[in-house]
Amino acid sequence: MSMRRMMPFTIVVLLLMQTLAMNMVVPAEAASGRGGTNDDFTVKSIAVGNASVEANEWVQSDGTVVDYIFMGQTIEITVSVQRFGASGIGDAAPVSVDVVHPVGFVMESFDFTTNPLTGGQSFNQIFEWTPTAAHSILNTSTNDLSGGLIVRATVNFADDDKNSNDQRDKIVPVAVAADDMESTAAVTGPQFFTGKYPADGGDAVAAGSWQTDSTSSAAGNVHWRHSSPGSNYPSSAEATRLVHARYMTGNSCDTDVLDPGLTNVNQAYICRMLFYSNEFVSSQFHIQAWGSMSAGDSVSMELWRGSGNID
Repeated sequence: MSMRRMMPFTIVVLLLMQTLAMNMVVPAEAASGRGGTNDDFTVKSIAVGNASVEANEWVQSDGTVVDYIFMGQTIEITVSVQRFGASGIGDAAPVSVDVVHPVGFVMESFDFTTNPLTGGQSFNQIFEWTPTAAHSILNTSTNDLSGGLIVRATVNFADDDKNSNDQRDKIVPVAVAADDMESTAAVTGPQFFTGKYPADGGDAVAAGSWQTDSTSSAAGNVHWRHSSPGSNYPSSAEATRLVHARYMTGNSCDTDVLDPGLTNVNQAYICRMLFYSNEFVSSQFHIQAWGSMSAGDSVSMELWRGSGNID
């Protein structure tokens, strides 16, 4: 009789002990010691370009170099992620990469996951980026380049509780286009054509005095000069111009415009390159020039309207 009365009480006590034990279980993360240096992942670096297609370099007034690229040109981006600590158990981490406009909105996004990394190991992810917009600012007093689109990489490892190094930004100035101003050749790309224009306006009537000089060049193999070597005065120049243009392809100038004067001078269809300024909030043009001129002469940069009138 006494044993039967004891059994319900014993069972109740055992159930209560089991409930207390379940409530005292240590969380898995705390029990395994997650977090801290061993679970610290960081975005180590963001690099633009590779050995085959490098980013362009702009030398600042203090001698430092800034990478810049061009709108519409594909270039590689390398994101390097590293795990700190000495853990011998590999863990993979998800990484997001956003291209952010300076005003704050995300223009493009890329995602990847690292290989399982142990303490001290790194992982590099390469992807291609083709900028669809341009953003850069040239200081006209110091000639320093700034601004640009922001490449922002963030590593999101769940057990990483050291978050100050999880994100890295790289600001990349993006220009619209550039030209090395090489000699005129029968190629399809944009280049410069020399033309002599009447002083009172109108189409080109001759080739003009601009010519190439291979003795030195800031970019490429040659530079353009407006006079013969040894002289700083272009003879009978009137209005001699270098015009940004190209040879016609496919019997059409497409979004550019036919230049009848240069076409007649070169005996080949020449399309004047158009710059659609309404696609940009603002625009800057930069040209590198050196040398001297005779008194009363000048060299200037001109923008023409689509009709060919000087703007």
